[in-house]
Amino acid sequence: MAWAAIDQTLQRGSGHAYDQALQAVKDLAEAMDQAGRKAEFQTSLIKLLSAHGKRGAWMTRLAKAGIQAGEI
Repeated sequence: MAWAAIDQTLQRGSGHAYDQALQAVKDLAEAMDQAGRKAEFQTSLIKLLSAHGKRGAWMTRLAKAGIQAGEI
């Protein structure tokens, strides 16, 4: 599943991993929005952030990309 792959990428904890995870989240957001599954995306993003929301560099990347739980 895409979310599990993003989770594994984030566990590497490097800047490059965060960039890869961000691109995957952006792609997934677009695909799920087009499929009418925006709420499901939000639920999964919240779960991801519960595990990785304390990673400052990751959260900064999300914020710069305009991705926040509940606002996509």
